Amino acid sequence: MKIDWDIHHILDEPVSYHTHGLEQFGSLEIEIVLPLYPHEGAMFCNNIGAAIQTGLKVEDGQMVEGLFNLPIFFFKTMPLHGDKEVYRVVFPDSQGLFPWEDGCEETYKNQMGKDYERWVIKE
Repeated sequence: MKIDWDIHHILDEPVSYHTHGLEQFGSLEIEIVLPLYPHEGAMFCNNIGAAIQTGLKVEDGQMVEGLFNLPIFFFKTMPLHGDKEVYRVVFPDSQGLFPWEDGCEETYKNQMGKDYERWVIKE
């Protein structure tokens, strides 16, 4: 499979990764807001990008299983850097808790920003 998109790693706090080129597959670009090593951020973006390229369609607030060994959520939002809506990809913490669940690690809570209460969770 040809990787036909770019990934940008933004070092500002909070650290983020986002794609350019997934719109050609009928998707919003994706953004991950976690302090990952660059190779980890690129791997997650590329795996999600490959799934989108081969037909994955997501909706705002949708949980997706099967891409990794843990579920992830997609939320439509404005990116940290830029002016076009993206899908923010949200990962659970080491205990499997998401930012809206009590006890979630602070680093993982921060991946959604301060307005995560507005997002509707669809399972």
